[in-house]
Amino acid sequence: MTNKRNQYTREFKLEAISLVVEHKRKIPDGADSLGIGKSTLRGLSHTLTSQLKTLDNKKPHKHCVYGV
Repeated sequence: MTNKRNQYTREFKLEAISLVVEHKRKIPDGADSLGIGKSTLRGLSHTLTSQLKTLDNKKPHKHCVYGV
């Protein structure tokens, strides 16, 4: 027997993360209201956090001058 993983749209993922980040809902409450597992919502949240940190590290430094 094979377990099929749910595939969520980008919009759903962003809305799910928005519940936790912008609306200050706790992960268990947000997961229950969306009908997904707590670990799923926690994973989405951690993924976004790590992606944001990666993007932040790729920003050019203020003291660097490019194209000169």
